[in-house]
Amino acid sequence: MDYRTQLITLAREYSRLVGLSEARISTLIVNQGGLFGRLRAGKTCTVDTFLAVKRWFADHWPDQHPWPPGVDRWGLDDPAPPDLSDPPDPTCKPGLQVEGSAAA
Repeated sequence: MDYRTQLITLAREYSRLVGLSEARISTLIVNQGGLFGRLRAGKTCTVDTFLAVKRWFADHWPDQHPWPPGVDRWGLDDPAPPDLSDPPDPTCKPGLQVEGSAAA
């Protein structure tokens, strides 16, 4: 199942389960009500949006209902990625050569 179909499936099923329109769900997630309509029309979204939307559904999915068949959970069961805004590790020195590699 491609990424558009996954997001549309999640929106359709979540809408049915909780009684909210897809436009309202889209507004809750990305503050734009037209996301799922745009995806249905063949438009794209960024990887960040795709992952954020899937994460939102995973975090809000009703416990008593199974995750939709065909929608993968890749990355959703992993711990959250590190905060990349943290300062770099002061012990990490740029330009160090890995043993066995040739110098650039």
